[in-house]
Amino acid sequence: MREIYKPKAATRDPRVSPDGQNVAFIEGLMRTRVPPAGDIYLFPIGGGAVRNLTPEIKGVPYALAWAAPDRFNFR
Repeated sequence: MREIYKPKAATRDPRVSPDGQNVAFIEGLMRTRVPPAGDIYLFPIGGGAVRNLTPEIKGVPYALAWAAPDRFNFR
């Protein structure tokens, strides 16, 4: 086992993409919300930079699920 990413804040709902190439997760949880929520990040399993996919979104995601290898749904 090896560490592939060290979060800077609390995380939630890590989900591997259907093609096994990426992990999407919620990080930076706002614990005052029920359920806790934050921004959605994408991390390539093979290595690379983590990207915040929701930096300008109106609203705060609290759950996510992959809809396709390159698309996901969130609430």
